[in-house]
Amino acid sequence: MGNHLTSSMIEVLTPIWEQILQRSPIGLEDNFFDLGGDSFLAVSLFNEIARVSGRELPPVMIYQASTIAALVPPSITAVPCPHLWTTTRFRRCTTGTN
Repeated sequence: MGNHLTSSMIEVLTPIWEQILQRSPIGLEDNFFDLGGDSFLAVSLFNEIARVSGRELPPVMIYQASTIAALVPPSITAVPCPHLWTTTRFRRCTTGTN
């Protein structure tokens, strides 16, 4: 993932986090749960990410990547979402199959 795409993703994610958590500003390394996030807000967060960006992330991902910076590392790639034609989800790259 190039720097431009990473920057674009950060520009999309940051205001969504600020809206859902009702806090501003939120830094790239600020932890979702330390800012008051919980599992219900995580569902809202990922629903809004899908709506705004056309990218679907599983809400459980917040437990593994609880900062904005952790959601956009080079090891994340967009793959077609099997249940929606226009939605894409992110998945960690693995050796072998994607």
